Amino acid sequence: MTITTYNPMASSRWGNHYAYTTVQESPPPESLPTETLELIFDLAVAESRRDLDPNHAPLVLRKVSRRWRAIADGRRSLWSHLTIQPSQFHQANAAVASQWLKRAGATTMLQITLIAHGVNKRHVRRVLDAILHTCVQWECLYLDLPASSAQHVLNHPAVSFPALKQLRLEIDGHVVLKPHAPLLDAVRLLIRPPTWQPMTIMNLGWHSITYLDIDIASGTLDYIWHVMYLCPHLDTLRVTAFINCMLPQRPVLLHHHIYSNIRKLRLVCDLRPSVIAHFLYGLTLPRLNYLELICFDESAESFEWPMKAITDLRQRCLPPLVSLITVGKLISEADIMALVRNLKYLEEIAVVHENQNLVTDAVRALLPRDNAALEKQHAAYYQERAVAGLP
Repeated sequence: MTITTYNPMASSRWGNHYAYTTVQESPPPESLPTETLELIFDLAVAESRRDLDPNHAPLVLRKVSRRWRAIADGRRSLWSHLTIQPSQFHQANAAVASQWLKRAGATTMLQITLIAHGVNKRHVRRVLDAILHTCVQWECLYLDLPASSAQHVLNHPAVSFPALKQLRLEIDGHVVLKPHAPLLDAVRLLIRPPTWQPMTIMNLGWHSITYLDIDIASGTLDYIWHVMYLCPHLDTLRVTAFINCMLPQRPVLLHHHIYSNIRKLRLVCDLRPSVIAHFLYGLTLPRLNYLELICFDESAESFEWPMKAITDLRQRCLPPLVSLITVGKLISEADIMALVRNLKYLEEIAVVHENQNLVTDAVRALLPRDNAALEKQHAAYYQERAVAGLP
């Protein structure tokens, strides 16, 4: 669109010949091509919480004009994510949420976020009942709900989750969960006090889970052993445990060592180093290649026990451990060098205490520095496994 404007300053200074200027302005939004509007809509929802606030995208896009509403309603990807905040759980929004998911279509995979702490249970139920019929399309689900509401979603007799792959669950209190989710692969659990129950009660289809992130605030590390026992295909385990410092008691029904094929283990805790060591002594991890221990314990115990436990783990099951990170405890250069030598095949190590990396040049000199050194180290590792009769 071309617009000609009159500039009085230019007229007085340069004469009327320069008084009029021509500028090229963008066309009004209503005249933009449909493809351009669709791109604008996609960018708008990418920066939005996608909740039921009528002033947030995508709902706000429907208020501009009939054309915008038609384009937004016909673009299923705009409606594939739905977040319901605590203030949005009321009767009027039951229909809004239902229509939202209807616009996504019957075949679109959905990401659902439900946050409802401090909300009247009756209001929560009304909104949940309006959207549960779409549960067969839910691929990712984040629930931050009271235990009773979580059970209403996950234990509903008419509800199943055949497409659910990712579950993030934040609950408090005792809850028995039995969702039917055969494809569940990644789980994030935040269990608040006052209670914590054995993982067997939470029937989440543990056998299919490969990624598990658990944040617990009560109990002991016994429960993590339970998790590893229940998840034979677990690849990555992340644990945040600000709990008591009792030594975990190995479950009677489990083996002397809990066997797991996990490759990545991250433990963030306020436990004494001796407790961490006891936990590691109870594990057999033949595929472990990444270990991160972040300890905020303020006791006078040194990191000697976990160092011995890590070395013991390496000698017992010969894992391909190539990356080790420890945070929170002071370790001398001599001890770090001894640990690197004992682990033999490390490729990277970080030891952090009070925001300072304690890994010195002398320690780095023990690590492989180029591809040739890495290949030589890999060959030595596989040779050691072959001698031990391991694949």
